[in-house]
Amino acid sequence: MPQSPISRFQETVSASVESRRERANAVRRTRSEMAETIAVTRKTIIESQELMAEVDDVIARRWPTRVGTTRLSLKGGVMEEHKFRAGQRVRLAPNGTTRHAGGGGYMVTKQLPERDGEFEYRIKCTSEPHERLARESELARE
Repeated sequence: MPQSPISRFQETVSASVESRRERANAVRRTRSEMAETIAVTRKTIIESQELMAEVDDVIARRWPTRVGTTRLSLKGGVMEEHKFRAGQRVRLAPNGTTRHAGGGGYMVTKQLPERDGEFEYRIKCTSEPHERLARESELARE
């Protein structure tokens, strides 16, 4: 016996609803998998930065006068070094230019050369998508 138009319509609606449910579940699973991947990636990056800091420390102990880490001060010819190493956690002191900086600690991503008599660093906060430039006087050990 042929189906009535109403029963065909009901079957079509039911199939459409089920298809939408399946797609919604697939999207939820994909989002969950992406969140897990992002969390693992962040953890791996942090562990890599910490490992790089350890390697930096080993190199610094073995060759303490690495190029780019020391400078000749104008005050009596004293050799000075960067106070912070790549991978080290630091705090950014609030001042006029950093008052809108993200909260929490930062990690030194790169030592930069001296500018205007002071070393500079690239730093990154995990809650911010970008790096910042900070002078040595603006940083403190965490």
